[in-house]
Amino acid sequence: MITLEEKYGTREAQAMRRFALEHITGHDRSWLLTHEHKLTHEQQKQYDEAVLRMINDEPVQYIFNSADFMGLELYVDNRVLIPRPETAELVEWILDDFSSLRGCRQCVVSDGSKRLDVIDACTGSGCIALALKATNPAWDVHAFDISSGALEVAQKNSKKLELPITLQVQDLKTWADNDSQNRYDIIVANPPYIMPSEADDMSYNVLNYEPHDALFVSDNDKLWPYRALANAAKRFLTDGGRLYAEINPQLAEETLKLFTDAGFTTQIRCDLEGKQRMIRAGRDTTCHNPQR
Repeated sequence: MITLEEKYGTREAQAMRRFALEHITGHDRSWLLTHEHKLTHEQQKQYDEAVLRMINDEPVQYIFNSADFMGLELYVDNRVLIPRPETAELVEWILDDFSSLRGCRQCVVSDGSKRLDVIDACTGSGCIALALKATNPAWDVHAFDISSGALEVAQKNSKKLELPITLQVQDLKTWADNDSQNRYDIIVANPPYIMPSEADDMSYNVLNYEPHDALFVSDNDKLWPYRALANAAKRFLTDGGRLYAEINPQLAEETLKLFTDAGFTTQIRCDLEGKQRMIRAGRDTTCHNPQR
């Protein structure tokens, strides 16, 4: 039988093995590196089963229902995407931009901190909404997803982490077209954006286990999530507010044009791999360090 190292390479296989050992033993990486630990018979059986499942493409995060995101340990299962490093980069962009809160509507709550209204569209596990709430407890954070199963996962994470956010089942198009009077300083989204024509280049552990509704958008209407987001941003953003979204690198220029044509000042940012992965759109160029 093929080994984990042969399938994924030594470095990734070691990380997967370590992840499994941490959850099976209850000890973190530092402890495992500095202590000799012999697995019990039951632990060895659990470890061997996990390795076999990983060799058969099942993501280790689903095996142990756990994923780390910006220091938060999230519950995940196959109803939601596994949080990616590039999503953390998107959150960091928001946090950097709004660190000074210049030019944006704000109010001071009882502890002296500033409040912003935030909505996370297509929230999935809730990773973006919860990371923003964890960093800025005074922010009023809302999130929605079309999947009731995904919302159950997000609610579980909100309770587990004791980070209160408002969650509801909602379709992106319906939300963007509604008559709500709500206004948001930040709209953020990680919508489906992979074209089915790209599937042949994707890993089996993604294709066979992660929810396709959260991954794929029709080749015939590949930019519809961003048209909906642009429509929502026109109607729901406060003065000085910003929209942030992950995008398909192959469609970066088309996505940029969509927001520019809608009247937004827009910027694309590359992820750490150099791919055009994130977009920011707003009404002006004076707020929140636009040259970053």
